[in-house]
Amino acid sequence: MNKGVVSFDRKSMIIGGERVLLYGGEFHYFRVPHELWEDRLQKMKAAGLNLVATYIPWNFHETKEGEFNWARDRDLEKFITLTEKYGFYLVIKPGPYICAEWDSGGFPDWLLAKKINLREDDPEYLKIVGKYYKEIAKILRPHLITKGGNIILFQIENEYDHLIAFSGVKRYRDNALRYHLKLLKIVRKTGIDIPTFAVEGSFLRKSEIIDARTYYPNIPWIWLWEFNDFDKAIDASVAEQPKKPLMIMELETGWFAQFGRPLYQIEPEVTRAILRTVIAEGASVMNQFLFVGGTTFPYWNCKGDLDGIGTCTTYDFGHSPIREWGEVSPTKYHMARNTAQFLDSFEDVLFEAEKKEGAAKFIDAGNTVALVDRKKGAVKPDFSGTFENVKVVETAGRKGGFIMIRNLTEDTHRVQIEYFSPAEKRNKRLPMKGDLELGPRSSFLLPIDIPIGDGGMVLKQSTCELLLRKKIGNDEFVFLVGKSELKSRTYLKCGSAKPVVVEGDFRVEKARDGYIIENDNGGLRIIKVGGVFFVFLDDKKAARVWDRQEAVVVSDYYYIGDILVDRKSIGISAQVKNGSNQRTRIFTAFVPKAIRINNVKVKFKYDKETGSATFEYDCAVEELPKITWLDSPRFISDIEEKEYGYNDSSWKTIALPKALEQAGFLEHGFIWYRQKFGLKGKPSECRAKIVTNDIDRFYVYINGEFIWRGIGSPDLDITGAVKKGENVLAVRYENAYHTKAHPHEGPIKKLSGIMQPVKIHGRASGRAFSIILKKMLIRERAGGLIKGYHKSECSESGWRVSPPAKKYVFAKDMGELLWYRRKFKLLPRKGGVCALKLTIDHALERCVIYLNGRALGKYESVGPQNDFYIPEPFLRNENTLAILIEGPGFHPVKESGFMPPVLKDPKIGFYYTAKLLNVRISG
Repeated sequence: MNKGVVSFDRKSMIIGGERVLLYGGEFHYFRVPHELWEDRLQKMKAAGLNLVATYIPWNFHETKEGEFNWARDRDLEKFITLTEKYGFYLVIKPGPYICAEWDSGGFPDWLLAKKINLREDDPEYLKIVGKYYKEIAKILRPHLITKGGNIILFQIENEYDHLIAFSGVKRYRDNALRYHLKLLKIVRKTGIDIPTFAVEGSFLRKSEIIDARTYYPNIPWIWLWEFNDFDKAIDASVAEQPKKPLMIMELETGWFAQFGRPLYQIEPEVTRAILRTVIAEGASVMNQFLFVGGTTFPYWNCKGDLDGIGTCTTYDFGHSPIREWGEVSPTKYHMARNTAQFLDSFEDVLFEAEKKEGAAKFIDAGNTVALVDRKKGAVKPDFSGTFENVKVVETAGRKGGFIMIRNLTEDTHRVQIEYFSPAEKRNKRLPMKGDLELGPRSSFLLPIDIPIGDGGMVLKQSTCELLLRKKIGNDEFVFLVGKSELKSRTYLKCGSAKPVVVEGDFRVEKARDGYIIENDNGGLRIIKVGGVFFVFLDDKKAARVWDRQEAVVVSDYYYIGDILVDRKSIGISAQVKNGSNQRTRIFTAFVPKAIRINNVKVKFKYDKETGSATFEYDCAVEELPKITWLDSPRFISDIEEKEYGYNDSSWKTIALPKALEQAGFLEHGFIWYRQKFGLKGKPSECRAKIVTNDIDRFYVYINGEFIWRGIGSPDLDITGAVKKGENVLAVRYENAYHTKAHPHEGPIKKLSGIMQPVKIHGRASGRAFSIILKKMLIRERAGGLIKGYHKSECSESGWRVSPPAKKYVFAKDMGELLWYRRKFKLLPRKGGVCALKLTIDHALERCVIYLNGRALGKYESVGPQNDFYIPEPFLRNENTLAILIEGPGFHPVKESGFMPPVLKDPKIGFYYTAKLLNVRISG
């Protein structure tokens, strides 16, 4: 490791001799078309982040052994260069195991066929990993911070503690450290000379590798609001690696979606509480997982949980700050952005601060909670022993500090807190008088003893949070945020300087060495003390505050992409939503003479005292972009491979037992198997045993007749379908996904396909027989894909045309697999942006969706996903929507009868539309 350029201690990463507080988010380049990378990075930059983290999925780049693909959506070099362009530090996480709710956790299919032990100290496995590391190092080395680039951290493996804890395999625990150190040795051999870390690798704490932590207090159907266990894990990490920084590399913003379960969106209050907690704990590397929502295009998904049936196409991760379709979240994005403003303004305080164990405590919560034991019941005004989900922590130093308070219960608590004042060296009370009203699921990071300006002023305490401090011209501004339910009370030590109300209602009370300033949190209010403007905001107004250099903008604009500040001009690039009046107030260092929006001059009011200009923009309801269907729906069956007389002479042969991966059939999606067998007499009591894994679904046909569909290894009654003489068995198998090589999903390795010779037995003219099919003919891909049914240029001769309808029900002669096609045109709105979605309200039973030949998503009738993002780069002037529909075949419970495929008419609409604004303020 080149310590002269990058190093670390317990406080932070140190780059070029300077401490750096790293605050950013996870962005999976492989889940976003490469044409959109820059847009998403611009939005991360506008949020104030300085860090981007991404995995490198091995299987995404080396689908065939020895053949690497670094083009287009796989152009890692381009992605890294863009992060450099926008001034981000970059964390690279190449695995070899990444998890990421990605097929095989990133392991290539061809690797599964080898007789090696994955994720452990296996010489052959490590040799192959070495080749992979060597290949990616060619791309990474020129971009390392030690070579003048921006890559500052390299992750080795991922969440190995989970493998130890949940697999029950003793050798994982025994060999964990040796395995990781061998990976480190390979990394160093490739010329990667930056710090390394692993996430959830507690056994590494005495090594060179940093053990980074996750923070997931809300995992649906497992636990909710379970903060305390993660706090304990942080305490142990800090205690056991005292010379390393506290890194929270997966700070929860949501959770992934799985078929058959509701879409889970965690409340913004969860992420808010995590952020405040880890800041108070001293974290100096914070990575929000996930920050940029993405799409897991077919077939890159994985199983999900242990009983999962697959993860969904959407990887919006339960409402990401930047949504899958590029819209910024009205809650999580601005919360993250406001946190960045706070960290940027007060990182000097945080670097000086230390967590003071036990220094802050609840001293009076009234008679809210009583603890009852076998002897008596007693009210616990300090919550001691009650297991109540509340907490208070102090972090402070010579530049002041903060009190983190959280109430994660569903109740409101009125509390008083005692803390140790670092400036006065004595215990004090917060608030000075009255109570703090902590609403349900609330959290705060309240300031204590923070120096303000250069004149000796000190913010002694406040029930408002600090947001931002900014020097604008000769004036200093301090922005504070208060929750509406929490009474705003701020104590300033300001000597003889008397507060002067500038705007709004305040109550000012003289204190011993300063003033107590009170107001009801709401809107924007300003009071001036000495040469400092204190701007009080409620949390809704704080979400509208943007800043850059010597300018602060408070605007109703939906999104501000950039603020360019010159000596006598300011340019703002913004987006606004339809049908709303947009008010903007800008605090500047110069007096504006003119303001133009999209080159049209607008009126404004200038307030000389605060140096701010206010103006409005009426965003009238404008016509939306137009979507027009160009033809009627067309349909065609795709099931001819099941027929007795189908010509399979060009198919390959697979010898059983052999999995698809072992035989070199690595393409995911539909696989057809066929084989003939003969009976010498009239059949009776005939059965077929087909052994597969317990993950993939398949359909079975005998002589063209549908027999069964499901998951597992059925012993099927085929008597009614077989005949004397030659018969044909056909199996349509969907190699849908693997596990993500995590013990939560079962074994690390998942092999696919028909795993054993097919056994057919029964009686022919009364005589027992047994046939073992040790070879099968095999072909990858559905026939329609080979014929190009999903592509725009495909001939539609032979397709059945239907008038548009609300729902399409397909007759038995269409079979269990068929295609829908329809063309549409998008007429965008000039000067605007939009994000399209395809909606399938209902279908039986599954769909694979294509647009202009590109796989878009997978639909399952069990839900939860009905809306599918249509990425802008997928669109053309005229577009072809193609949907491969797989019907149920029979009643799924009775396993008999006929149930037709069904498709409700697909709809194309918008996730959002916005108008582009260019604001120019001239002085």
